[in-house]
Amino acid sequence: MPIHGQAYIGVLPSPEGKIIGLSKYDRIVEYFCARLQIQEELVSQIGNYIVDATAPKGLAIRISAVHMCRTHRGVRASEQSRMINSAFFGEMLHNQDLKNEFLHEALALERRIGA
Repeated sequence: MPIHGQAYIGVLPSPEGKIIGLSKYDRIVEYFCARLQIQEELVSQIGNYIVDATAPKGLAIRISAVHMCRTHRGVRASEQSRMINSAFFGEMLHNQDLKNEFLHEALALERRIGA
């Protein structure tokens, strides 16, 4: 069954890396989301692809989604029952301050859009 939610991406560009437009991040996320898979692997697949394509100094991805299998069958969880997964690469993996800043901004955006 499908999931629906939001993907948050934080990029720390590298002078040697490639810069891509914002719409490309949307396309990358949509490409990987169109496959049958689990959310835990989705964040890593998106992250690995972006790292390979752009070579950033750091990258962070957070996906917050409602799983239809939980809301429409089985436990019948509420729409507020979300699964959240994150993946960090490069400096975003090793620098706790950068990681905290990304998570703080993603959570603030999530609250603003009502996700």
